[in-house]
Amino acid sequence: MNKLKELRDNGQIPDITYHILVKLIERKEKEAKYKKRLSIFGLASMIVYGALIYYLFFYKLETTQNFYEFTYVLGDPFLWFLGGAAFIMTIAWNSARKNYDDADEDYDELRKEVIDRNYELWYEQIDWKGKSEVLEFLDKEKDINLYHK
Repeated sequence: MNKLKELRDNGQIPDITYHILVKLIERKEKEAKYKKRLSIFGLASMIVYGALIYYLFFYKLETTQNFYEFTYVLGDPFLWFLGGAAFIMTIAWNSARKNYDDADEDYDELRKEVIDRNYELWYEQIDWKGKSEVLEFLDKEKDINLYHK
């Protein structure tokens, strides 16, 4: 952001373009944050579900001979704990997925609008030097591609 501020102060990019690009960078960072959360909750969910299945099949159901012993299995507090943890992790993963989808949609929407309004945002540049420098900076440093949709 300091690079963008420096380019704005030098007059290479218009003020409105600077503010839109700062907003775009913020949305990209928000999207990356939610993507990381989604990955963490997904991994945690897989671990909890794996532990639940492993415990159920290899410790509890292996010793069950008839249907009456099945009620004994359902009365196991550790099994209920794992089931509750799996349920909570599923809810957390769904919430993280919705947040990520919203953040990704907001970021993509603004990115496409910046690409579509290319000439309106860079109206002051005759030589396009500031634009090429900014696009290169965003692509390399922030992983934001504004060359094409």
